[in-house]
Amino acid sequence: KTLGFVYNPSWLPGFDVSLDWWKIDLDSAITTIGGQTILDSCVIDNLTAFCNQYSRNPGGNLNSLLATTTNIGGTKVEGYDMTVGYKLPENAWGKFSFTWDTTYLANYSQDLDGDGVFGEVSEGGNLVGEYTQGSNQWRIRSNLATRWEMGNWGATWNVRYYSQQQEACQSFVDYGYSFLCSNPDRIVNDQAGDPIASAENHIGGTTYNDASIYFSAPWNAKVTLGVNNVFDRDPPRSVQAFANSFDPQYEVPGRFLYMRYTQKF
Repeated sequence: KTLGFVYNPSWLPGFDVSLDWWKIDLDSAITTIGGQTILDSCVIDNLTAFCNQYSRNPGGNLNSLLATTTNIGGTKVEGYDMTVGYKLPENAWGKFSFTWDTTYLANYSQDLDGDGVFGEVSEGGNLVGEYTQGSNQWRIRSNLATRWEMGNWGATWNVRYYSQQQEACQSFVDYGYSFLCSNPDRIVNDQAGDPIASAENHIGGTTYNDASIYFSAPWNAKVTLGVNNVFDRDPPRSVQAFANSFDPQYEVPGRFLYMRYTQKF
């Protein structure tokens, strides 16, 4: 389901704003359930289907764990997309334009065991803002693009924003690595109302800045010089990511310099 509108006010030429609401329901969704979720769903929630996905040796250590893509009961996702654009009138300083794109994720819930109930506490509730390995659920993703053009020259400055997330960290505390967790002493109540340890790690919000300058040549070509991650912002650390490093949807550490030549015929 989608519903949206676009507004172009006559009293402000060059300005427009659009807002869209969307809601997507997937039955028998295909997803990858992380190893920690499989273990928690068996040991804590006593869901037999997940208990069959791993085995242990007589000493209690894991022998094997199957964490492949699988069908679950379903997934529900709901959010909003907003775009605001403004093109200023051309003047002696050239042409300026701004575009602001933002996605707000209001709900992301799953039915892991196929009982038809979405967002149970045992299945994570509303997972917005909760990170699991390889799966980001940012509440807000936002991009602000600024462009300047004058004659054959132009430049851009883009800002990319990723909101904060939280991730489960109790398994690291249990194995003596509590220093990896930003909140190792966190206590929550289970479904029976009993307190249980549920350590978390905070993944901070991240902002990247990208810049470029370009020249439109008279022979129908364009030459661009640019740099991504101008301020050399490191990605936030995640304990669940490979080698306790960072999720690949963030930028790799360091600045990225590039040159691009485009020729139209």
